[in-house]
Amino acid sequence: MAATHRFSGNGRHDTRAALLAFVAAACWAVSVSASISGFTDFSQYPDGSTYGAGTHAPGDNVFTAPTTDGEMDIRVQPLDTGGTTTFGTATIGGFTEPAFGWLSTTPKPATLSNLRLDFDLLSVWGPQTTLSANLLFANFGGVNNLVINDTELVFEDFATLPTTIDDIEIGVTLEEEPYPGAQRGYLSVYAPFSRLQRFEIGGQELGIADVSFFGVGGFFGDYDGSGLVEQADLDLVLLNWGHDTDTLGPPPGWDLLYLHDGLIDQNELDAVLLNWANLTSPTGGSPAAVPEPIGTAQLVATTVFLADRRRDTLGR
Repeated sequence: MAATHRFSGNGRHDTRAALLAFVAAACWAVSVSASISGFTDFSQYPDGSTYGAGTHAPGDNVFTAPTTDGEMDIRVQPLDTGGTTTFGTATIGGFTEPAFGWLSTTPKPATLSNLRLDFDLLSVWGPQTTLSANLLFANFGGVNNLVINDTELVFEDFATLPTTIDDIEIGVTLEEEPYPGAQRGYLSVYAPFSRLQRFEIGGQELGIADVSFFGVGGFFGDYDGSGLVEQADLDLVLLNWGHDTDTLGPPPGWDLLYLHDGLIDQNELDAVLLNWANLTSPTGGSPAAVPEPIGTAQLVATTVFLADRRRDTLGR
């Protein structure tokens, strides 16, 4: 069961620098390993159509999102309003849509009214695959939920979200131009080590759009990036025991994406032993089926959410 945390207050933290660092890290990470991605475009559904209460039950799969590995299921779930739950609706477009007009190309949002959406990452990817989640939001008030793995956050103001949960980084950038009655901006969640196994978001009067996910195919312990945790990975750990990658850089053949910290030590040995013979493919496919590492030109995949949207904003 998810641990629930409630946040309140009017404080705002400036996370622009953190978001820029996040984008840089994500770009580098994807450059050294096989990439995965998924993008939710609500414009594929009829404008004004409504899902949830009256037509669906909690847990029903009502949307899908295309990914590099098939269709991701998106389910409707009750919203936690702070001790009680309510099950409302999701409307394609809806009253929040005009609030996304700060972008030169207005995305089609889903307007969530007392509902949250559960993006079933494990329906397409393995538990150590998804690195980040990104989305646009327009918050018109009331209670919101954000569920990241085993942690459930219940809050009203996006600016009061914590910047970290264990190793997971949360970035909020608020759009500077005000919109009547709304708080709007970007949300990014980056989980370099624990990875994302569960991601849900919802609210009483919340619009979300352009929900995207990025990551890599791999397991901790797959230190050579071959797609399989095996003897070669154990050899890398033992032959480079105590190596300080922060000062010396990675040893030959090492994929830094799966390093727990700057030192090659017991953490890395444990990861090899605990994940021995795990395949990169979440469906148990052969390592030969794993895509080759992507080239530099494809790094734009990880920046399309923030960088392209920021260009839209500045180019109005």
